[in-house]
Amino acid sequence: MVFSGHGGPGWFALALCFPVLLLNAYRLVVRSGLGTRTSRWRRFAVSAIAYVVFAYPVAVFAEYRITKDSGLPIADRLFYRAMTFPVGLVVPPWQTAR
Repeated sequence: MVFSGHGGPGWFALALCFPVLLLNAYRLVVRSGLGTRTSRWRRFAVSAIAYVVFAYPVAVFAEYRITKDSGLPIADRLFYRAMTFPVGLVVPPWQTAR
């Protein structure tokens, strides 16, 4: 399994998602032409914010599927915190009753 309890390779890739997004978005901003209608930095901000917003339901679904299929207990919103690393470090863990 990619996200196994003993630390499969997926956990390393998961922490790199947001930094890779920021790097690629920055490259998009730097390489885009000056003749575009929208601001390059606005496009950068929109893509970063969209990632943070859309990563939440994907992370919740991934946690649900891993917990349901393998029985591996995963802390609430751990995937979201990892997917938005280093921003996710300031997100407090949720305490919900399952």
